[in-house]
Amino acid sequence: MRTSLTRLKRIEDFIHGQVPEEDCVVFAANLLLDKELAADHRSQQQTYQLIKRCSRQQLKAELDQLHRDLMTKNQTFFDRILAIFQKH
Repeated sequence: MRTSLTRLKRIEDFIHGQVPEEDCVVFAANLLLDKELAADHRSQQQTYQLIKRCSRQQLKAELDQLHRDLMTKNQTFFDRILAIFQKH
């Protein structure tokens, strides 16, 4: 495996908590000593944060669309449910 891929795998394993505790301490120390490794680590964390944010936005959009579809298809059902909870 190329050095850059090995480095990336080590970073990802560390981020995902898939590193034995003793190796975790060594990797954390390397983060303090190796500025390039620290920069790569920050970049990888930011990448995961962006992916997570985009996934949430996509899921929210899909749920909103589903809600709109259900509201238009089942409007009479929705009106009956609302009538139950409205004060007379």
